[in-house]
Amino acid sequence: MGALRKTFLSNLLLLIGINLLIKPFYLLVVEAGVQERLGPDAYGMYFALLNISYILNILPDLGITNWNNRHVATEGAVHASQLQKLMRIRILLGLIYLLACTLIGLLMDYENHEIAWLIILAFNQVLSTAVLFLRSYLAGMHAFASDRFISILDRLLLIGMLGSALVLIPRDEVFPISYFIYSQTIAYGITLLVCLLMVFRIRAKGTRQAPLSTETVLASSLPFALLILFSMFSGRIDAIMLERMKGSFDAGIYAMAFRLGDMLTMISYLFAVLLLPMFSRQLAHSEEPRHLFAISFRLLLAGCTWVALISCFQPDAILNTLYNEHISEASNVLPWTIASAAMFSLQYTTGTLLTAGHKMKTLIVIACLSLVVNVYVNVQLIPTKGSVGAAQAAFLTQTFVFLIQSIFIHRFYRVWTKQLISHSMLFLFIGFAGSYFLSTLNAPVYQAILYTTFLVIIAGVFTKMLPLGDFKKVLPIANTSSEES
Repeated sequence: MGALRKTFLSNLLLLIGINLLIKPFYLLVVEAGVQERLGPDAYGMYFALLNISYILNILPDLGITNWNNRHVATEGAVHASQLQKLMRIRILLGLIYLLACTLIGLLMDYENHEIAWLIILAFNQVLSTAVLFLRSYLAGMHAFASDRFISILDRLLLIGMLGSALVLIPRDEVFPISYFIYSQTIAYGITLLVCLLMVFRIRAKGTRQAPLSTETVLASSLPFALLILFSMFSGRIDAIMLERMKGSFDAGIYAMAFRLGDMLTMISYLFAVLLLPMFSRQLAHSEEPRHLFAISFRLLLAGCTWVALISCFQPDAILNTLYNEHISEASNVLPWTIASAAMFSLQYTTGTLLTAGHKMKTLIVIACLSLVVNVYVNVQLIPTKGSVGAAQAAFLTQTFVFLIQSIFIHRFYRVWTKQLISHSMLFLFIGFAGSYFLSTLNAPVYQAILYTTFLVIIAGVFTKMLPLGDFKKVLPIANTSSEES
């Protein structure tokens, strides 16, 4: 087993373990509680405004984070002068982004208080993307311990602030949406300051180097910016179209199911955090990425399949644990949003490898095509199916993207072996066939979920989706893993 695979698995186990303790609790308990207190209409409006801020949040970054992650991993050092220049560029871009969000809110005919919320949400995105930018230094330098802490700090702070508010504010009183939004501002702000201190500590170890010019940095990061812009539009425009075409209530129902898909993609994103610098270093040294790709894809497919099976066959049970109202409406949406999130999550292997190989033109074309497909299918489905149609459009779009990316990564890197494809197909067949059979037994909900979990584990071991041998080799070093810089 290669040293890089050991590093990947040991840090992945720690990163996912820590995040599984914090982020699902925040999303499924704290934020779900806030959403229920706000109601579908109020939260639906918030959700639409949030997605507008997401779509445009490439502006305060312009692809600098992804470019910098790859650049730092290749260079193997953090240069102080380069860091300071990039921070100045981001401040200017952040101001442009805030202005753009304000203009979009005016053009879309939102009311004054809604535009005010949009501006604050946009400012939160400036802080959040700044944290991701600084984390690109931690990941690029393989400072994984520091990156793990930063990855959960904002959620820990939000759990404290919003959890206290849910307990202290009586249920018969209106939960103030302002507290929800401003809590995010405080959490992101504190996380940014802590991350900045960590990066400056690492920076002191780096060598001095003349910074690249602003024009060079922006020219190098522009392909990343275009890719993220198209991807954000494709992934977030459905909620905005739904709210504008069917109203805030439908958007609120969609958000109930979307939350669980968001949790899956949030955990899956951790694969990309580790894989991008590792793939970049491999390709920079002309090393073969096939083995690292295979193990990451197997693990991600197994995890996504487990979540998808439970969501598809037990949607009411899952939603009943989170909400008290509108369960029947959201249960029709949940299987599609989870399936969409699973297909998107798998792209954290295919898309990350293409990004590390700097195949930006290919990625941009795929993202542009996916946006066209997504808008067209949404226009066809939303008027008749509402939130279910939006979820179905998302699934079709993400499946299209994954398949096209898979074709191109094999063309460039020959990563799809017959064994990997056949084992993956067999695992999916066993999982879905077995889960369908279990659903016909009408077993109690928690018993059915337990059976499904055992089914996925057994099928995963049998088809080598879960490489127990590799896990045994890395577990001894998981407890001693530390920052590698």
